[in-house]
Amino acid sequence: MSDVTTLGQRWRTLDQLHREIEAHIERELQVHLGLSAREFLALSLLQQHNTYTSVRHWLYEVAAEVGLSQSATSRLVTRLRERKLLTRRTSDHDRRTADVELTAAALDLLQRGIPVFEEALRAAVTPARYPPESLRLLQYLQGHVDQP
Repeated sequence: MSDVTTLGQRWRTLDQLHREIEAHIERELQVHLGLSAREFLALSLLQQHNTYTSVRHWLYEVAAEVGLSQSATSRLVTRLRERKLLTRRTSDHDRRTADVELTAAALDLLQRGIPVFEEALRAAVTPARYPPESLRLLQYLQGHVDQP
């Protein structure tokens, strides 16, 4: 097998593993919190930044950190705002951007959600769920080996 073929196979294995882990986490977050994985990630990132920097977040920063386009992030923020988990207002510094802040309801949801997320992640990386070619990657994720 050529190096390119081997690399391609490894990429497909990594991609499949990522999708399966993400799908498991997504299901658990939906069942327990009614949030998608991206919604939970956006709330978590906003909480982390507010904790450490105590500044409002620009919408484009949320988009970059969550890995969505500007328009998809705007829709995500609208959903979270409709659920009263975020406040959003036009920035005083740049009227083209929006400041986004967590509400008390979001902070409560995150407090309940972190254990759900962590347990879902632990369950998702259980080696028995995956084929042998994924085991080294799983061991790497679990911190049992230095490199995949």
